[in-house]
Amino acid sequence: MEPEMDTSNELDEKLQQLAIEAQNHPPGTRQRQIALTKLVSTLQKSGQLCRPQLGRFPKEVYDDLYNETQQRVLLFVFQNINNYDPQRGKLIKWVNFMMDKRFIDVLRERSHKKIQYMPNMDELDRLCERNSLSIVKEVAQEIREYLQNDPEGKFSQVHISKNPRANFRAIALRYLEGRSWQEISNELNVGVSTLSSFYQRKLEKFAEHFREYLKDQHCL
Repeated sequence: MEPEMDTSNELDEKLQQLAIEAQNHPPGTRQRQIALTKLVSTLQKSGQLCRPQLGRFPKEVYDDLYNETQQRVLLFVFQNINNYDPQRGKLIKWVNFMMDKRFIDVLRERSHKKIQYMPNMDELDRLCERNSLSIVKEVAQEIREYLQNDPEGKFSQVHISKNPRANFRAIALRYLEGRSWQEISNELNVGVSTLSSFYQRKLEKFAEHFREYLKDQHCL
């Protein structure tokens, strides 16, 4: 009796079979579309897609970068499956090679935005320790003072519906102090997902204000 294949081998075999099946059908045919749909779905559920530079960014920022990277790679696989050569290695290695490259591409495309996120103090400590980025703490301190002063009142005026206490200024200052989303949620009586989503949307909205302020302070 032959031993059963381990999960990894079963996955590799299934992916290769689906890739070859798709390659064997002409572009645009229903059979090719079915095989490619199964292939992409299997990749997404496999848990084997690599996560480039994990731990380098706050979770919300990383998830956004990673999701865009994954979408680009899977679309490439769907449209260019004939580029895969089964004789040169496993399909998952080919896909993960592209995940690494595309992640860097996505990161570079966004690198012109000086304020990609607002790290809290715990994240600042890790960043400075890992990358010697002392400038990051200076920037964060200037941002904190800007939020605290809120000279035009624009940060405190923007708040979650029917909850003025849960305004951007209050949320951002607490986040900068290193409080967890759950702690902020309990204090402001707002669900974690609503809180995090509101914060990220408004951070993007106010990004240009922060950039202009930091330029005036000669931090950028």
